[in-house]
Amino acid sequence: MTNVRFYLGLLKMTSDAADEAGLSGLTNADRDVLLLVWEQYADGATEKEIQCDAILEQAAILGKKISKAQFYKSMKTFENLNIVQRVNSPRSQTYMFMA
Repeated sequence: MTNVRFYLGLLKMTSDAADEAGLSGLTNADRDVLLLVWEQYADGATEKEIQCDAILEQAAILGKKISKAQFYKSMKTFENLNIVQRVNSPRSQTYMFMA
C-alpha cells in the first residue's frame, strides 16, 4: 500500500508542476516525445540535431508507439509552447531546448 500512496503522491506533484509550467495540455504522446527529446540533451548541450528516426528508434526500444506524424506534431507543439526553438532554417532538424 505504501508504494501506491507514493505513486499517487508523485502523480499529484507531476500534475501540479505541469499546471504551473503551462504543460497540462500535453497529450500522453507529447509527453513521451518530450522525454525522449529531453534525453538528447543529457550531455548539457544547448543545441542538438533532433532526428525523427532516432527518436522513433529509441521509442521502439522502450516499447512506445510514436509515428512520424506524431513526432512532428509534438515538436510543433513544443515550439508553440517555447519549450524548443528551431535553429537555422524552418526545415532544420536542429533545435535549442529553451526550458
